Amino acid sequence: MMHAIRDRNGHLLGHLDDKALSNAIVARNRLGHIVAIYDVPSNTTRLPNGHTVGYGNTIAAFLVPDR
Repeated sequence: MMHAIRDRNGHLLGHLDDKALSNAIVARNRLGHIVAIYDVPSNTTRLPNGHTVGYGNTIAAFLVPDR
């Protein structure tokens, strides 16, 4: 299921998709590009290129725009 992530003003930041991959949650930006993948069994967050960027579910941090 796709869950929309919005900022406090209601602007769409992206989506979290828990059905795109089995045992994973995919974070997509507002343009639909994959920005991070949380692998549930290994409890790691990875970039689309496969590099591990953290342990635990930190994918929402990749949807916050740079200021």
